[in-house]
Amino acid sequence: MRRYLLFSIAWTAATAAAQASLHVKLIDIVKIQGADAHTIFGMGLVTGLKGTGDSSKAVREQVVNFMRRMGYNRTASDIATGSVAMVMVKATVPPFAKPGNKLDVTVSTINDASSLHGGILELTLLRAASGLHAAGEVHGMASGRIFVGGASYGTAKASVTRNHPTVGTVIGGCRLTTAPKTSYLNDAGHLELRLLNPSTMTVTSAVDSVNQRLAGSGARAEIVDESMLRIRFAKKDPTHDDAVRLLSHIHDVPVATGQRAKVLIDESTGIILAGQGVQISPCAFAVGDVHISIISQQEVSQPGPGFSRGTTEKVNRTRVEVTAQNSAPQAIKGGATVEELVRNLAALNLTPLQLIAVFQKLRSGGYLHAELEYK
Repeated sequence: MRRYLLFSIAWTAATAAAQASLHVKLIDIVKIQGADAHTIFGMGLVTGLKGTGDSSKAVREQVVNFMRRMGYNRTASDIATGSVAMVMVKATVPPFAKPGNKLDVTVSTINDASSLHGGILELTLLRAASGLHAAGEVHGMASGRIFVGGASYGTAKASVTRNHPTVGTVIGGCRLTTAPKTSYLNDAGHLELRLLNPSTMTVTSAVDSVNQRLAGSGARAEIVDESMLRIRFAKKDPTHDDAVRLLSHIHDVPVATGQRAKVLIDESTGIILAGQGVQISPCAFAVGDVHISIISQQEVSQPGPGFSRGTTEKVNRTRVEVTAQNSAPQAIKGGATVEELVRNLAALNLTPLQLIAVFQKLRSGGYLHAELEYK
């Protein structure tokens, strides 16, 4: 596992230079402002559980109230303990969804139920979050058999759990009753495209490429900020049809992408990802009995023999030296980049946590010239 992790880091850094000059299609790097997915949610009951449901009497009373609304008179003592569970129910409504569309539903426990395996979600009303649409308005109704990817086995004294048996899915379990309003145009009648990865280089390239494609049409793109570009239509009151046609015309324009120097660290998995251009200043540090030095030196560069008109110049060369306990320093060829450093550390079998500690100290000391992001 550790070898694969370190190989992945080195490979990512090594290929980043090629990716930096990559031209991609506009539609692959933007989201249309206003055409977002929305989440609808509600509280529901799952029945049919075989002793893995909630133990709370309050949950059984919720079942009693549910049954009374349907004309059945029962008490909490009539409901078997562990046969029902109170759950949170969520569904994602994609842009331009229509009433009658079927959506998958995610169901998760909120009390002490140990598994939803074999359960059935009873009819649940799903509403939009306040502020997105009319608060409290019902957008969908969900019900159906729950499919669980995990399982839990055992007794009161010992049990084995695999994956997450307290989270399940009802495939196509929500029928959309009303759809959130979606439009490609903002209130001013403009089309706005939001970059997935904000960058001044990317947004500038996108605007230039779009304007080149739209030349002579009267429409024009402009930069809003490093994360968004806006397209103004030639006509005064453009329609949704105009927006769709314009998008189909510009969706494949090539855009040169630019990325900031960044090192991404996931502390839970030990994964470290470094982009192109991440540099490390000369320094020396130790991890246990391993000492690492990043050294910058000036060397003389001589012109080639023969009729070369080159001149003798001094150039900066950077190398990484790694020293283990009771051994002499070993110089390793290459520049002081994250790629070179990680490749050298990989040979020392440092743990992912040790690697993360190295980058944390390099950044706090001002030697790592990149944004350090934690997940």
